[in-house]
Amino acid sequence: MQFPPWIAEVIARRFEESTRQYPHSISPDGRALLVDGGIGYCCYVSPDGDVYFTTVSDDSIEEWTTDRSMEAQIKVLVLGSRTLPELRELLPLRQPESLDCEACEGKGFVHGLFICDDCCGLGWLRPFGTRDN
Repeated sequence: MQFPPWIAEVIARRFEESTRQYPHSISPDGRALLVDGGIGYCCYVSPDGDVYFTTVSDDSIEEWTTDRSMEAQIKVLVLGSRTLPELRELLPLRQPESLDCEACEGKGFVHGLFICDDCCGLGWLRPFGTRDN
């Protein structure tokens, strides 16, 4: 993902600070900043624009899977904006023809806790045939 320079700078500053003061908030490979996480998932952004979501399997092996899809990146931006509000600037803009997401009733979260898989936490669905530029 291409970050505007000012957001890349904010992330780089936070990354540097976390590397020194909160090393547990850096990804296992040492290249990205944890911006949100919970039981079984972590959301990371790196100063160079890598945005990804990791989840752990349900079995006892505890194998982590990394997802860099557009949907995963949107989830990271939605969840990560709770700790790094500047990430909100990177979310897609709602178009006038967009519809509220029925699965989460336009809230972005199901049962108030879990990010909606249908809308990736946006609360709305993109019209068919539209793409991000």
